[in-house]
Amino acid sequence: IRRGMLDDGFLQTLIERDGLHGVTSNPAIFQKAIAESDDYDEAIRELSQGGASVEEAYEALVLEDIGRAADLFRDLYETSGGEHGFVSLEVSPHLAHDAAATLDEARHLWAKLARPNVFIKIPGTAEGLAAIEDALAEGVN
Repeated sequence: IRRGMLDDGFLQTLIERDGLHGVTSNPAIFQKAIAESDDYDEAIRELSQGGASVEEAYEALVLEDIGRAADLFRDLYETSGGEHGFVSLEVSPHLAHDAAATLDEARHLWAKLARPNVFIKIPGTAEGLAAIEDALAEGVN
């Protein structure tokens, strides 16, 4: 996911014309999109001028893009009975060995995005497995 794909309609075209059934993202993908394009410059400027920390700005950018993408896929999610149309986002890999922090981040992202067609990815570590089990038990995709 890259903001330009959302703004210029390219992601919508991929869904409608090419049958794209879902997309994934993670911190590394977002870092590359932010660093290698000017798609985010204005939003970063506004967030910075508003006093947002780096972490707050990153989260705001990510949540907007993931939310917008999930909204584009929502019809596919609904018409496929929840089989297709998912957009995924990974919790910070820096939390991979802290089950409680991973679960807290998964809950936070899930609540902020508040869309049934979002998947929250959790690293497959021993600690991540505990967080995955708890997240699923709580209804977090």
